[in-house]
Amino acid sequence: MELFKPDGHISDEGFAVLLAGDADTLGNLELSEHLAFCDLCCEKYAALLTEDILIEPPVPIAPVVTHRIEKRSRTILFRRIVKVGAAACLAMGLWLAGTGTGVIPVEAIGFLPTVTQSEQMEKIRDRREKEDVALRKSLKAVSEQEKEATPEATLEMKISGAFEELMRSLHDKKR
Repeated sequence: MELFKPDGHISDEGFAVLLAGDADTLGNLELSEHLAFCDLCCEKYAALLTEDILIEPPVPIAPVVTHRIEKRSRTILFRRIVKVGAAACLAMGLWLAGTGTGVIPVEAIGFLPTVTQSEQMEKIRDRREKEDVALRKSLKAVSEQEKEATPEATLEMKISGAFEELMRSLHDKKR
C-alpha cells in the first residue's frame, strides 16, 4: 500500500487509511507531517472529513482576477506617483519663494549689504564697552554722593541710582 504519490502528495489510498485510522505509527506520523505543510493535501483532507464536494468553476477565474488586481495596482501606483509629484512641486515652489524658512535670505535680495560675523562681534564689543563706561561713571557718582551724605540719604541715593541704572540698561537693550 502506497501512502504517497510519486509527486510527493498523499495518494487516495493514503487518505483512505488516514480516514479509517488503520495507519501504523510511522505512517500516521508521515501523513500528519505532510498535512502540516502541504496546503493542497490539507484542503483535500478537510473536504473528505466534511464530505463536501469540491466544485471546479466552469471558466477559470484566475486570469480575470489577476487582470483586475494588476489594473487596480497600476491605478494605485499612478495615483501615488501623481500625489508625490504634486507634493514635490509644491515644496519646490514654496522653497524657491522663500517661505520654507519664513525669512528671505539677505543674499537673495541682492541690494542689502551683508554683515560678516567679525563685524557683528565688533559691534557687540563696542556696545559693551559703552555700557561699561556708563556703569563706571554712575558708580563713581554714587560713591561720591555716599561719601557726602547721611546714612538715610545714602540709602535713598543707592535705591534711586540702582533704579536709574536699571532703566538705562532697559532702554539700551530696546535699541
